[in-house]
Amino acid sequence: MPDNDLPSTDPQQTGLESSDSRPSEFLSVNPQQARDLLRQADHLGAAAVSGAGTPYAFFLVGLGSLCSMLTVAIYLISLTDERLFLLPLVVFLIWLAILIAAMIMTARATSLGFTRRWAVSIRSWVAVWAVTLFGSTVIWNGELWFTILAVLAQITVTVWGAVREVR
Repeated sequence: MPDNDLPSTDPQQTGLESSDSRPSEFLSVNPQQARDLLRQADHLGAAAVSGAGTPYAFFLVGLGSLCSMLTVAIYLISLTDERLFLLPLVVFLIWLAILIAAMIMTARATSLGFTRRWAVSIRSWVAVWAVTLFGSTVIWNGELWFTILAVLAQITVTVWGAVREVR
């Protein structure tokens, strides 16, 4: 009983026949048709890859929003009781774990994530986040101007990285 899931091994159907028995359509491709076929293949390849970076882009946007909200919470806590810092930090870590799990579950094995572009985005975020945490807890504790600049920097870095991932 033949297996219907296997591709045909008939050389006439696969186009893999020997060089002396090629169909005439392979021999009659002119340069313009070849360019058109290459352009079509390029478009198909771009379409196949275009959605691969989406989970990484959404991860960066989510990361930026979580970090921005924690930065605002740190500022507000500095104006009241600094012992309350654990509450927003725990909520942040829970949502960060959910965000990471969602990215891992939705990322494709053939995606472009974790490339040089991804590394630059993550390193940029780490640098901005480190300055934000250090600055908002040690140097400029309770300073509204620093909080605003830090949030804007986080938004800029993560949205920039997300846009780079989906292109």
